[in-house]
Amino acid sequence: MFSSLILKCTLVEPPEPSSRFYCYQHTNELTTTSLAIAEGVGLTHAAVIKLVRSYLVALQEFGRVRFEIQPFMTAGGEQRREVAVLPESQATLLLSLMKNSPKVVDFKVRLVKEFYWMREELQNQTRTPAQLTRMEILKLVTH
Repeated sequence: MFSSLILKCTLVEPPEPSSRFYCYQHTNELTTTSLAIAEGVGLTHAAVIKLVRSYLVALQEFGRVRFEIQPFMTAGGEQRREVAVLPESQATLLLSLMKNSPKVVDFKVRLVKEFYWMREELQNQTRTPAQLTRMEILKLVTH
């Protein structure tokens, strides 16, 4: 179900089992990648990474843009490609620079939902028992 788009991350099941997951926790930050964005909006990764490079200065208004070299398999064997790892603010800006086709708009909505869902899940996981509500305790006991 999950491709190895990000190394060294914590993956959490998405809110809907049938949905594709695009948001990841990388260290203490929620991120997505240029690969995930390309897949989500139906563009080639080369087109998305070109957009990242074209608007690098604007994206860096929200912090340094991190690039990783990640392996991937082809019929000819293992290759490597540059992948941008973007926090929510940079991903949002990058998506706002794309034309609002129905597929892009749909992906924007899904990605925003996933960032919010992931943030909430991570906050719930780091709460102590004393911080849980009575309803949350009952849900834990009955499941």
